[in-house]
Amino acid sequence: MDKREFIDRLILAGDSARKFAETLDYVKVKLPDKLVFTLQEYNEPSGTQSKDGKLKFLGGRFVNPSELKCLSASKAASLLWVDGKVPTWINVNVKNYTVNTTEIELIFTKSLVPAEVENLYPDYGMEPNNPLVPFRIRGPWMQEWIRKEKMSKNWFRRIIYSALAALGLGR
Repeated sequence: MDKREFIDRLILAGDSARKFAETLDYVKVKLPDKLVFTLQEYNEPSGTQSKDGKLKFLGGRFVNPSELKCLSASKAASLLWVDGKVPTWINVNVKNYTVNTTEIELIFTKSLVPAEVENLYPDYGMEPNNPLVPFRIRGPWMQEWIRKEKMSKNWFRRIIYSALAALGLGR
């Protein structure tokens, strides 16, 4: 697999994670089609460390934590791609959304292997050479934006009416 194919697989995985999230009962919103990618903060503990707060990322590159958030697919892939090697596996899930974008979180192993599709591990139940390899689609974590969207107006009204009734002010 070359770097362009890796970027294409990243986009496919991000879009698959967005579509999967929309099928879940606890996600009550239509997520925007435009994707941005956030990589987990990783600091390689061995070797020289940055003195100015930068993280020593994959391949020994120094990056600011802010450089790992809301990236294009091309930029995210560039950070994960190290001299023709990629993480053995990369979990992909919806982290957040805005009016215009869906934020996809990438959590990955620190082990780098040659970017040869036939040697990368497929996810459980996935056929070898699947177009998503090395990406693994996961559901979104139960985050604040999900909790807020989960509270429907009807549910809110029931709470208000119950409270008013308990105070003798309701129906």
